[in-house]
Amino acid sequence: MRILLLAEDFYPNTSGGAHVRWRFSELCAERDHDIVVYTPRREDTPAEETVNGVEIRRPYKSTPESLPAYLSLAFPLRILFSVRLLLHLLFSDELSTFDGIHSASNTLHWVAKLLAMRYRLPLVNFVGYTPSLDPDIGFSPKLIFEWLTFRYCLGDVTFCRTPQTRDRIRSLSDTRVSILHGILHEEKIRRIGESIPSDEIRDQYDSSEEENLLVFVGRMTPVKNPFGALEVVSRLPSQYRLLFVGDGTETEVVRSAVTERGLEDRVDFSGLLPHRRTLHVIATADALLVTSRTESYSAVALEALALETPVFSTPVGVLPEIEHEKLRLGTVSELPRLVEDARFDGQGSLDRTVLEEFSMGRYTDEILTTFEQLLDE
Repeated sequence: MRILLLAEDFYPNTSGGAHVRWRFSELCAERDHDIVVYTPRREDTPAEETVNGVEIRRPYKSTPESLPAYLSLAFPLRILFSVRLLLHLLFSDELSTFDGIHSASNTLHWVAKLLAMRYRLPLVNFVGYTPSLDPDIGFSPKLIFEWLTFRYCLGDVTFCRTPQTRDRIRSLSDTRVSILHGILHEEKIRRIGESIPSDEIRDQYDSSEEENLLVFVGRMTPVKNPFGALEVVSRLPSQYRLLFVGDGTETEVVRSAVTERGLEDRVDFSGLLPHRRTLHVIATADALLVTSRTESYSAVALEALALETPVFSTPVGVLPEIEHEKLRLGTVSELPRLVEDARFDGQGSLDRTVLEEFSMGRYTDEILTTFEQLLDE
């Protein structure tokens, strides 16, 4: 098959969504499908390139590098990008060569819908994070856009992450909607599990075997709530240390809060790390802290569970649906007690059940099978 993928966040970006879209594309190419991806251009990326058999087209920029896409101020610029992309593709001769369209970004679903109607192509949508998952969002243009998207702009089949999103889509659309698991890069995680440089990582962050190393991995932004992780460690005994992995708009504010609380000896910042190094850190840590206000899935939580690292998390996204002995859920105020009550029994290696259930191979196979079924109808 020849598939057109529309995605706002894609290689070489390092977010969870970008990893999913990139790995899906890689696996499609490995399975001898032709996949062409349209995504925004960044300052350090070419307009066109082919990587691991995946054709990547970046015709226009979306938001400035200094303006994170999740901010409300960026939303009009993202919509403008989607309009420009629609016009670009409508005047392209390439659309007639595709067998199907896969849209994986909220602001691009309407573009995919119009293209699918114009060229009579099957359309499969994927909805990850969406504004209605955020209980604190209040009135927002993003919620109106979400309603319009779910009501009018979804295709033949839609996959999503959480029961909440599935039920909202069902209430607004006649698309066939179901939950699709899968986010883990199986081969990479298997390699990580076989060789963990734990001593070197602990030495780098001055953490001894007698201390418990907790790690927070994610964007330093309000929705990820890094202050929640800081609150947790501040209420734990001194043998607990915290490492922040990631960067974002709240980094300097969190650093100032660490100083104000006198926690400089117990809290470290690594900044943004390559994905492989991040997985090594997660595998080395005694536990992962997830203090997000909202999530659709929490890739890092599932990566930690696959690497047999305990996870202490707020009850966000799909996590309340998962039963696992190393997953403990609670509010930020409850997490310190849960951490203290837990037994840290050393590193594991791999949880093959988690790895299989949430693998990107399984995710990719489901989407490709869906396209094949739609083409046969």
